[in-house]
Amino acid sequence: MHYYKFNIGDYASHTRHLSPLEDIAYRRLLDIAYTTEQPLINDIHALSRLVNMREYQQEIKDVLQEFFTSVDEGWVHGRVLREMEEAGGRKSKAKEAATIRWERQKHAQLMLTQCLSDAPSINNNAPSTKNDATHYPLPITQDTDKPKRKRSATCTIQTFLNNCKEDGVERIPKDDPIFDFAEKANIPLDMVRVTWQQFVRNNKESGKRQKDWRAAFRNCVRGNWYKFWFIEADGTVKETSQFRAMKKDLGDDHVQ
Repeated sequence: MHYYKFNIGDYASHTRHLSPLEDIAYRRLLDIAYTTEQPLINDIHALSRLVNMREYQQEIKDVLQEFFTSVDEGWVHGRVLREMEEAGGRKSKAKEAATIRWERQKHAQLMLTQCLSDAPSINNNAPSTKNDATHYPLPITQDTDKPKRKRSATCTIQTFLNNCKEDGVERIPKDDPIFDFAEKANIPLDMVRVTWQQFVRNNKESGKRQKDWRAAFRNCVRGNWYKFWFIEADGTVKETSQFRAMKKDLGDDHVQ
């Protein structure tokens, strides 16, 4: 990605406590995450070279631990993952629109070709009637056998939930990679459950469309979008006040 939205007020409210060097490190790390669209590597020394801050590895380490989440592949940032998801959705919609236009053009060309091939040939020596000269048979355009209705490439979260119910499949299967990630990161399943509830609620309200809702949810957990937990230096996962408030709001609801 060579372009992304930047909310000055939102950024300032989260970074006022940073030193000038930490602020520079944070911005440069974000730029790398956006342009490569890959997790940042775990090697602090290599990262310091990438952002041209070789002498400030401690500042880089502090920024990573505060704003990024460590996964097997490296360091990921929740906001970066969301922006990439939205960019992917926009590309998908543009591709879908282009495909529709192309199919319409092909259909129009096919109709024209069929009309010309069905028209009677002109024979100057043969007698012609008024009907022969003015009326040409038109091709049949209506299918008697209607094809089954296809599902759209993208859909809302509610449609995804309905499709899962209709197909008799789990929203998030038990063998989904997100559970393996949660186990390795020491994230309790209760936190994953509450994250799913918040994820569903937010996307129902926004009406957002996705091609793969399961993949979007994996990014949500890996990026800790809702700040439901934080990781101590020893790797211990601690719940936040946001998590406690959301869990209380949900009560004893089951996963949707």
